[in-house]
Amino acid sequence: MKKIFTLFAVAAMAFTAMAETTGTQYLANPNKLKENVLEGEALGATAGWKLQCMNEAKNLESGNEFTIEGNAYRAIKLSNGAQNTLTLPEGLYATKVTFYATINKDAATNRPCFWKEVAGVEYTADDNKGIIDSYKNYEEPNVQSFDVPCLNSFTFANTGEQPFTVLVVDYTDTPSQSGIADITVDENAPVEYFNLQGIRVANPENGLYIRRQGNKVEKVYIK
Repeated sequence: MKKIFTLFAVAAMAFTAMAETTGTQYLANPNKLKENVLEGEALGATAGWKLQCMNEAKNLESGNEFTIEGNAYRAIKLSNGAQNTLTLPEGLYATKVTFYATINKDAATNRPCFWKEVAGVEYTADDNKGIIDSYKNYEEPNVQSFDVPCLNSFTFANTGEQPFTVLVVDYTDTPSQSGIADITVDENAPVEYFNLQGIRVANPENGLYIRRQGNKVEKVYIK
């Protein structure tokens, strides 16, 4: 019989006295590289940031520059349909990712492009995030944000036409979120488990996992 220990109560007490540091990182391809992995300066970031296309036969490439809040960032051209993994520096945890994106071809009606998976959560073209309908418009890209359950590493993938994107990641150095008592839980919602890399696990055993039920997310240890 599995024993599940919720870690939030202990974590909340442990971190109450610690000041939480938050920040935002813009990730792009400033050097116009064509590589399977972009790290650190190659992402326009500090050491420890890493973006990898999980299809080793494919590469992350570059596009034109997006204008975001008055600043220019050269877009990353993703390998269409391939899963990507974003890893933050040690001690940092993503809480949200925002994609500024435009598609490679004017064919959104024939091959609608949308984010089909972010941090282990699957989406469809009919979800409220919608499709990416900006066709090579770098001044007015499509903007979509997704919550990330405080992960040091998470995956994402698109489907449809090939997108160009700049990622904006909100992060914290506190590995658990406070304010849990204010969350309302739908007891009828299905329970899902993810490993610490944000990958869904059907039958979790012996270890630390992210447990999600409705809008409640918590870290649990299964024994």
